[in-house]
Amino acid sequence: AELVVMVLRWLPEDVTVHNMDLEGDRRKQLLMVLTQALPCILPFLYKTLEVHFGEAVRLLQLNNMAAARQHAAVVTATLNTLLAYVEWAPVNDMASSGLIEGCGFLLSSVDFRLLACEILKQIASRRKPTDESASMFDSAITRVFEVLNGAVQSLSVTAEHENDLAYTACLCEAMVSLGSQHLQLVTNDHFPVYIQQMLGFLKHDRVAIHYPALLFWLMLLREMPSAYCMSGKDGLLRHDSTFNGGQVIPGQSEKGKKGRLPAISEEVYGTLLDIVFLWLLDKEMANDANEDELSSSGDYNNHRGRLLEVVRLLTVQCPVLAVSKISLKINEYWDNSVQHNLRLLEGTQRLLETIFLAVFDERNLSVTALPAELQAKVEGILKMLLTSKSTDPSLVEIHGRHLDAIGPYLRISPPSALHAVEKLFELLISLPIIPKGLGHDTLAVANSRARLQICTSFLRIAKSTDKELFPYVENIAKTVAQLQQQGQLLQAEHNLIAEAFLIISSTEGSQQQAEVLDWFFKPVRDKWGKSEWQDHFLSGPTSLVDLLSMKPLHSKPNEEMWSIFHTLTFFERVLKICAAQNFNYSQKVPPGIVSIESLTADHPIMAYLLCIIPPLLKLLRCLHCLWSPARRNLLPCEVQEALLLSKSEQATLVGEAISKPPRGVPFTMDRNASGIDHCEGRETEIRNWLRGVRDSGYSIIGLAAAHFSNSLFVHTDQTALKTALLENVEAMDFRHIRQLLHSVIIPIVKACPYTCWELWTGSLLAEVLMHCEKVLSLSWANLIREGAVKSNLVSCGKGGVGLRNEVMEEKMLRDLTRETCSLLAVLANPAFNVGLPSAEQLLQQNQIELARTEIPFQLDSNCLMRFVIDHHSIAMASLSISNQALRWPDSEAVHKAVVFCGATVAFAIASNNIELQKFVAKDLFASVIESLTIESNASAQGELVNLFRIIYLPLSDNLEYPKQILRSLPSITSETLVAFDAALSKTSSAKEQKQLIKSLLLSAGGYQLRALISQKNATIITNVSNHAMGTYQMPPTNHEEEATIGLASMFTE
Repeated sequence: AELVVMVLRWLPEDVTVHNMDLEGDRRKQLLMVLTQALPCILPFLYKTLEVHFGEAVRLLQLNNMAAARQHAAVVTATLNTLLAYVEWAPVNDMASSGLIEGCGFLLSSVDFRLLACEILKQIASRRKPTDESASMFDSAITRVFEVLNGAVQSLSVTAEHENDLAYTACLCEAMVSLGSQHLQLVTNDHFPVYIQQMLGFLKHDRVAIHYPALLFWLMLLREMPSAYCMSGKDGLLRHDSTFNGGQVIPGQSEKGKKGRLPAISEEVYGTLLDIVFLWLLDKEMANDANEDELSSSGDYNNHRGRLLEVVRLLTVQCPVLAVSKISLKINEYWDNSVQHNLRLLEGTQRLLETIFLAVFDERNLSVTALPAELQAKVEGILKMLLTSKSTDPSLVEIHGRHLDAIGPYLRISPPSALHAVEKLFELLISLPIIPKGLGHDTLAVANSRARLQICTSFLRIAKSTDKELFPYVENIAKTVAQLQQQGQLLQAEHNLIAEAFLIISSTEGSQQQAEVLDWFFKPVRDKWGKSEWQDHFLSGPTSLVDLLSMKPLHSKPNEEMWSIFHTLTFFERVLKICAAQNFNYSQKVPPGIVSIESLTADHPIMAYLLCIIPPLLKLLRCLHCLWSPARRNLLPCEVQEALLLSKSEQATLVGEAISKPPRGVPFTMDRNASGIDHCEGRETEIRNWLRGVRDSGYSIIGLAAAHFSNSLFVHTDQTALKTALLENVEAMDFRHIRQLLHSVIIPIVKACPYTCWELWTGSLLAEVLMHCEKVLSLSWANLIREGAVKSNLVSCGKGGVGLRNEVMEEKMLRDLTRETCSLLAVLANPAFNVGLPSAEQLLQQNQIELARTEIPFQLDSNCLMRFVIDHHSIAMASLSISNQALRWPDSEAVHKAVVFCGATVAFAIASNNIELQKFVAKDLFASVIESLTIESNASAQGELVNLFRIIYLPLSDNLEYPKQILRSLPSITSETLVAFDAALSKTSSAKEQKQLIKSLLLSAGGYQLRALISQKNATIITNVSNHAMGTYQMPPTNHEEEATIGLASMFTE
């Protein structure tokens, strides 16, 4: 019997699982025969279950364990066979054969209930048919619900055995499937019972049982219409009449499958909120039992996000209830500031923010439009937050976060917003500024963190309230000035408050914004503009080293050093805000094609940008000199160590998790509060300073180019900029060059007017690309041949040795390669190449005749590819990088390099540049074929085959190189190429031409063309090099003789 049911199981599995060996017709024929045989198979399986289960029970009572186990094995095999049918067999056939009742009966057996429940779960998840069998289907599903409902009611509440938990989880999933697909079949009488059961599953303390129920409630609440809605005329918050007690409400889904759902009582909503609060608050400290289910921070964040989404949806249904619940929780936890309650208050802050965003999501809502009960609850929370006092830094920090969480309400109540801001200043003053090194470092760090959080909360309130705080700006400014005069406001804190002022004033026009900018930046302009200050700190690398080496006096930080740092980071943030508001001419037309005369200076920030850039360039030049070999060895020890990677940076590169302090222990933050890590030691401070100044400086220049072009291309000395950025480019490490490309060079190339290309783009690209070509070629050659980068431009720092060091080097090399190829892709962007048709357009328009008639295509002067090719040094470097990138085992870089290669092909054809056509037909064509031998290029094989196509079709007739290369491959003869050319000429379909090319290459290269071979069930990792690489020799970039074109060595063992 067991063998028979196993055979019956294998038959459908051949259709649904092991179907690779079955052709379409055979598969269809087998499925048809099985369907016709179902009236015989299903009753047989039911009879088998009935007979052998009964016999197993009888033998068990006789204490004949061996025979009973044999019959139990037949029952288990039969249930597994049913699982193979239940996914596709008609539900009506399952019901008529008695299998639903049979599985329901087996739910009472500990040995078989899990499989039986799985079968019922599969039935419950089936879709309702649309034919005449729909009524019978409904009856079957209703019977499934009755069976499962009875099983849920008989569950043991105290069951903790793993088998019991697995069964409970399966039962929960089955009930969720019923509710998700067929909730309309649950009658009004059973609906309250069903809802209580789903609440019980949600409350379960194991994630495997709780999580499916959570998904069900998310689905159900999204289907429910809002209990409260906003009227379009007066913005009044009113109760929907469809939610009167006992009424039936429409719960129509998009596909209409939910029908009409009974109303859910407010009591259920309250219970649901209590359960979710329990998981978000109490369970947040006790996740040890759920480590397997929530194994990663991503899983935990997703789970918490769904819980908060349930809270949001519940708030939409019952806003007064939600606000009442969170008010009670905050009052409960606020009285005692012990560590336990501090953690709970972190949870209440997230809940408060979610609830207030859901309640006050209408921009046109006013305070007077709120229902009295809701307004009273909200005012109660606000009053509690405004009257609470504390000097504990941890509680003060959470206090500030609670105040900014109610920002949506403060938007519609400006007086309350002013009271909240005043409370924030009160909290700020309550925490004294404690210098480090006086024996109170822990308290100093905690105070610093809390003070920065208060300022951040002010910034968030400013963003939430928008222009509503503007009438109070003058009074707030007086408070800020007073705090500065009293020495109670650090510069990092001042910068956050200043950013908030800028956001508030930005909606009131350019004049108000200019006043705010002048208020904050006039002292900076006066200070940085003085030649004495520049000569003292920015005259050369020696003055910068002296600045970095200054020891803090009386345990106070190096004020001038950190003043420079905070000025630049703050200016960067302000510039980003202004850039988002600046809709100048360069944003209305494609960048890169405007002329110098089109640039305007219409933003108040321009005046300060012009004053900041000259000293910034001096500072960056001094900073870059620190990496030069001649000076690096003369630097103080702490500065030398600061030039290396920190431990956290090394951990990030190798993919290791960065350890964090335990919950409740304040994380040590740097003075800038910008996310830069901080640890003990002077070298770490210097490292953070160097990195922050460099990154902010680069960002300022890039933003100036992209959004305030006049400040850069008209008023900035190009020679000074080039010297500052590229004077020591050969000493920069890979990360440094990548950052320079990403933040400065690419924005300048994108925004530079074509009339400035010669002065700006040309001079910068030539030096950068030549250097990148040199270091990338050497490093990749080492990595491919020897398995290690072995470059002196990779400063891994202490702790980077052996394999770990090699992994970091390779990661930085790949990042630089991808950024360099991104720059090449920008050069090939059609927006910057006016008049240059794509190679595909040339083929479609029959323009390949241009290459034969020697009549060049008329290209506009603002074609960036023309500019690149016309400049020998830029052309040689860019062509070499793109050509080699195809042969480097990094698919992400290949994707970007192909874009530039395609534009190169198009330009070679359109311009009739014979030398460039030879390079394309010879070197580039050979690299395309070689790139297809790299397995990681499987994701780019379509682009590479198309690149083969656009090279071969227009150039193979006039130039012999493509055919020479193909004839050097195994199994390709002259006759093969003749047949291939004939086949290509018969079709104009790009798809068919690519297929012909694939067939030709596969016939020649076979399994060596790894990128073309279908890789089933294989994961391709592109960020790990193959250290054993070397099965073929990389051909040289420049070929002097035709004999060197041969690629047969690529296809040998």
